[in-house]
Amino acid sequence: MLNGLKKKRAVIKASLTRLRTFVVKFDPREQALSLLEFRQEELPAINRKFDDIQSQIELLMSDDTDEAESE
Repeated sequence: MLNGLKKKRAVIKASLTRLRTFVVKFDPREQALSLLEFRQEELPAINRKFDDIQSQIELLMSDDTDEAESE
């Protein structure tokens, strides 16, 4: 179960990384601003998913919280 949650967390972190890369490389002269707005709208949902999974991991790792908190 813990490994499954860590894999889900990794997928979410990858989504955040892709989102960050998109924002950094975004060029309003070549791309529609609506693309950036759409990505911004995704952020709260991604953040909620991360928080939910991180909380589950922390509950399972109650004796080893240093590792869980560092993420």
